[in-house]
Amino acid sequence: MPAYGMWVGDSQINPFVQVEGTYESNIFQTYTDEESDFITVISPGIHYQYPTAEDASMKFNADYRADIRMYGNDGDSTIDPDGELNTIDHRLGADLFFDLASGVELAAGYAFNVTSVAPSEPGDERNPYKEHDLSGSMAYTYADTYKIEFAYDGMFRSFDEAEDADDDITRNDLQLMGFYNLSQVLSLLVGGNYAMLTREAPFFDSNEWKGYGGVEYDLTGKTTGRLVLGMVGRQFDTDLVDDPSDFYFN
Repeated sequence: MPAYGMWVGDSQINPFVQVEGTYESNIFQTYTDEESDFITVISPGIHYQYPTAEDASMKFNADYRADIRMYGNDGDSTIDPDGELNTIDHRLGADLFFDLASGVELAAGYAFNVTSVAPSEPGDERNPYKEHDLSGSMAYTYADTYKIEFAYDGMFRSFDEAEDADDDITRNDLQLMGFYNLSQVLSLLVGGNYAMLTREAPFFDSNEWKGYGGVEYDLTGKTTGRLVLGMVGRQFDTDLVDDPSDFYFN
């Protein structure tokens, strides 16, 4: 339910609220002794955009969102005696985009999440963590026919409690893609990813690679769809785990 937008010069501010109801037949994701619940999520937030012109060469967006999750069984003496089910997640993000006249596009983004892992069994505690997500990309278009894009994504997750530190994750992902435009809305693409994952013991560090080809289609002026097919594999920093590879579809 978006509220009416408020304009300040070339900027627009949009407060919003979303209400969602979910019935979950197995809230702890267990094989036995399943517990069901109805979960209500109230999500207020605010979105900022500058400027509002669609053809602007520079665009900046920022948003904040809170997800207030309310379980029917929160505080139940058997299912959740310590009241660990209910929680509030927070997300704060921003992104910046430049479309230069030379055919170069630059983009950068950042998101900060304060969230948690839900209890895994009755009486279990909720494990909170913070996550930083970084992104950046640079693309160059030649003669409206060829395009090459290089992108970076980083994810840094750390749990608040020292005993949960073995679940901390750092991921750095590099991506290179090339495009050939068949028409104004349809392009062929070929690309690859290389990701580096760092885990705490007893988990192992690993590197992941992907190679793929596919198509990109402009559904609307603001929405683009990609269909890719290729191979994916992972190499672990230990001989105790086999290095898998398989077909990749996205």
